[in-house]
Parts: sequence; structure tokens; C-alpha cells
Amino acid sequence: MAKEHARQKPAVNMPQDDDRTLIVGRTGSGKSVAGLFHLSRANFHEMPWVIIDSKGEKSFGQIRGAVDIDMQSVPSRPGIYILRPMPDERDEIEQWLWKVHAQERVGLYVDEGYMIAPQRPASAAFRAILTQGRSKRIPVIINTQRPKWLEPFAISEATFYQVFHLNDRRDRQRVQEFIDKDRIDLDRRLPDYSSVYHDVKADKTIILGPVRSAEQSILQIDKRLDAINRTTNTAVRRAI
Repeated sequence: MAKEHARQKPAVNMPQDDDRTLIVGRTGSGKSVAGLFHLSRANFHEMPWVIIDSKGEKSFGQIRGAVDIDMQSVPSRPGIYILRPMPDERDEIEQWLWKVHAQERVGLYVDEGYMIAPQRPASAAFRAILTQGRSKRIPVIINTQRPKWLEPFAISEATFYQVFHLNDRRDRQRVQEFIDKDRIDLDRRLPDYSSVYHDVKADKTIILGPVRSAEQSILQIDKRLDAINRTTNTAVRRAI
């Protein structure tokens, strides 16, 4: 019976190196855990991924191999980096995003999207990344609990949606505009930590159960970062 059940389980496509993933849900719904899961699968062994942490998420500090950066430059080496902008640094983050746009091949994980990509005033740099990011190889993961406050392109340009429970019906309606209600009604309450997972390219919508824990994803991230550091150090020694 277990094998038969496994055969019947729907195939799930995961975001690739040029996709944009939008993860929405109320606090405690599972969206942060899902974000770390997707980050653990990202191609940070090939290019830098920067976490834009505007609210001081505790779990990011548990990634041992992550490197803190400021807005003076954009990293070019593979790995995971953390940028922590202050709420009043809007002009600075805008200029930094234009640097990302110009450099290309930089992954972005935006924790709390409306802090970086608010509906008003819109960020021209982030909008350019969202609309041109595929050709520039700038994949994006956006986490938010308030999609109704987001820059419209943050929703319309997503290639994957992962929707956890949202308290505010207006937030649910905002995302429902992009997922056929006849296919799945976002007003429907799912089991805890489950989500609606919508693949735009495959035109497929499924109910996704809980992903692995944040601790497991962080462990996987650190193992991969350790391997990157060993390879980089070996390359440096050989060059010397």
C-alpha cells in the first residue's frame, strides 16, 4: 500500500535558478520554514545569494556559514550573505538593488517583501529585477504576511506561489487573483503548516504538506556552505 500511495503522489516542480517564488502566510503559519527550505535548495554553490533581512529574523543568525555584508558592494563569490537594512535606508537599498541589477547572477531572498517592495512608493530597482530577472539570472524568493501591501509585480511575476493561511481576507483575495478559484479556494482553511502550491509554468496547483524543519534546512545549508568553503580554499592554495 505504501508503494502504491507513493506512485499516486503528485509530482512537484521546485523553483529553478531563474525563478521567482512568492511565499505568503500569517505569522506562525510555516512560511519562514518554507523559505529556508527553498533557500537550502538554491544554487548558492554557483553564485551568491543575499538574504535581505529587514526585521531581524532569528533563524538567519543560525546559519554558521553566512557572511554579513553592507550596502557598499554586491558579493560576487558563491555563498550566502546577509544584508540587514534599516527602515530609514530606503535610498541606500534602492541603490544597492540597482547594483544587483547591473551585476546580474545574484540570488535574492527577501524576508518580509513589503519592507523592500511596497506597493507605494514602488521600488524601480526591485521592479526591474522582478521583470528582467530571468534574463539577468537573478532568482528571487519573497516572504510576506501582507501581500496586499506588495508591489504588484512581486505577485504577477512570480513563477511559483506557496500560500499558507492568511488572516486577512483582502490578502487572500490579492493572491487569489493569480490562482483560479475554481481550482483552489484560498478561503479554505488547510491543516496546520500545509500550503497551496501553484506552479505557473506547469499550470498545476496542489496542496503541499509541511516541509522539513527550519533546523534541518539550516543544517543542509551549512553542509553545502562548508563544501563551498573547502573548494574555495583549495582553489586559493593551488593558485598560490
